[in-house]
Amino acid sequence: MISFIQKLYNGLGFYLSWWACVMGVVKYNQPYFGPFVMLLFIFFHLLMIKNKKKEILFLSIAGIIGFFVDSIKAFSGFITYNGVFSDNLAPLWIIAMWIGFAATINHSGSWIKKRYLIAILLGAIFGPLNYFVGDNMDALSINMNFSQNILVLSFVWGVSVPFLYYLAEKINPINK
Repeated sequence: MISFIQKLYNGLGFYLSWWACVMGVVKYNQPYFGPFVMLLFIFFHLLMIKNKKKEILFLSIAGIIGFFVDSIKAFSGFITYNGVFSDNLAPLWIIAMWIGFAATINHSGSWIKKRYLIAILLGAIFGPLNYFVGDNMDALSINMNFSQNILVLSFVWGVSVPFLYYLAEKINPINK
């Protein structure tokens, strides 16, 4: 059973690491700062769980999915990211966010497991919100009109979040 303290660390650790990713790009012009903070979060996260191999596998798959999803957005011109190696590829800081989010799925976000309608709704609402925050803070630029942004990002995250929960369940159904 995951303790309250572990869930609290997991949720707050991801939240602070998410902000480190954004602020590293926006305020400090250090695109590696956030991924480094996220790496520390993941390191301590892994120290607290029993089945590290399955968690690492899941986080790796989530990172690969995030790389492809956000690289498609970059390549298509839908989003322009700051702090990038290439205009056509997702930056390391956004991939770190995907991995950090995935680290919450079996822990602080475990209450959503097998509640796919809730996962769809939360993804469709909060996925776009995160991108709008990033856009407002100049970590990225969304290059389409508002209604197109909402439709695309809501769809992408409305599919991605439940899919990540599904994968987590398949890879590690009893992550304690």
